[in-house]
Amino acid sequence: MLNDIYGERCYIYAVIPEWETELLESIANEVLYKKDISSSWLRIFPREKSYLVCVDDSQKQHVYDFYLRSTTVDYIVYSKENMSDVIREVADSKLNIYKLFKETYTPHTTIGHDGQWLNVHPGKDKAFTDEEIDDKENWITLSSKEKDQIWNKVYKKFKFKPSVSKYPSFKVPQPFITYSVSDYVGDSIDLTAYNDLEEKALLAFKELTLSDEYILALDWQHECYWVNTHIPFEKNQFGEWTVPIFPNGDYYFFVEKDFKWGYLGHPWEQSITIFGEELIRAFENHRPNIFQKVLRQG
Repeated sequence: MLNDIYGERCYIYAVIPEWETELLESIANEVLYKKDISSSWLRIFPREKSYLVCVDDSQKQHVYDFYLRSTTVDYIVYSKENMSDVIREVADSKLNIYKLFKETYTPHTTIGHDGQWLNVHPGKDKAFTDEEIDDKENWITLSSKEKDQIWNKVYKKFKFKPSVSKYPSFKVPQPFITYSVSDYVGDSIDLTAYNDLEEKALLAFKELTLSDEYILALDWQHECYWVNTHIPFEKNQFGEWTVPIFPNGDYYFFVEKDFKWGYLGHPWEQSITIFGEELIRAFENHRPNIFQKVLRQG
């Protein structure tokens, strides 16, 4: 995904502990700025000596190396902007580069805990322009590492136990509502019901996300994606989303990147569960026609 975001230029900013000798040696020729810092203020390994670095990674040699070290390298920031001169001017022993990028409204990307997601900060405009939205890629395939980490989190957080006969197969946080969609399964069903569900789901997701924000679209045991519901996208050859919004063949989950809310489709129970107060309220504002029968709620 980072290569999609930074097609031309990429600068990496990070605080690297001195024992990461392999990484420090590998970036030596691309370092634009390096400063010894006291790391008593850092989140990780507080008493270790560390280096604040700015790396010119235009060849994309080190993007993944830093991503893999997101649990040991502190304050990793990717940007298309060269901020080395700015950092040189303001750098002190307590420089917070996250805060610096935010306060200077500089477009950048940070990595979530354990590398499980990316936070894209578009900068001064706080959102993509219409022209930028048209140019952005959608349905970005999760890497193998991302996919494994996210599904591990799904299994743990939702106590997910896939089954064709034992329901429910997951336990979501409260509040939640589970709707039966069994009346809408079969070849004779009016397709307008599906189209209405897609339309209302888009409106609900848009209500809860910024124009630059991607959510998770998960298809159990198949390809999974980052999707931005603000960016137009074409349907597949079956006239559906790449990961369908209606659970007509497998578990289809749409989850906020921090798992604050989610939409879980169960193909065998023939149900849709929405959890999180924000998402429940959004679907009350944009209620799909098929949300009629409540199976359970909590």
